[in-house]
Amino acid sequence: MSDSEKVSESIDEAKKSVSGGLASVMALKNSNPKVFFGGAAALLVVFVIILSLGGGDDATPIANGAGGTQAKNLAVGQQYTLKSPNSYDANAVVQLVPVPGTIAAYDEAEGDTKNSCNKIAQGTHVSVMSFQDAYGKKNTFAQVKIEEGPCKDKDGWVSSVDLQ
Repeated sequence: MSDSEKVSESIDEAKKSVSGGLASVMALKNSNPKVFFGGAAALLVVFVIILSLGGGDDATPIANGAGGTQAKNLAVGQQYTLKSPNSYDANAVVQLVPVPGTIAAYDEAEGDTKNSCNKIAQGTHVSVMSFQDAYGKKNTFAQVKIEEGPCKDKDGWVSSVDLQ
């Protein structure tokens, strides 16, 4: 017997098994519908229980993932360092914006002196002046004053996660 004949014979046997099993299930449905639908309901209940038991409390929250950033208790008047938890580039900057929640545009022209104090190097020391709540979260944005460098005493808003 060749391989293709063996495969064909196996497929035929599988079809007979499936159709025979399906035929007996359909016969049960016609002869005793209470047992048939009771069994279907029991399978559904077992499936729902399995779904509800999934997952666990030992999973690491996303916020504490690769960057290892943790929510801090920030305070007005305290000094912090600017550090974006989303950047691994040493030359990355933190964008200061004039209004909390503003989406900053990063496509500004090179050498733009008008906005030169909007991009602050990571590691710069700043002091928190105030906070703004947003999206149901307390202290989402922080108004900071730059404490060093060419933009000393300038202020703007940053996301609170950028304060370390």
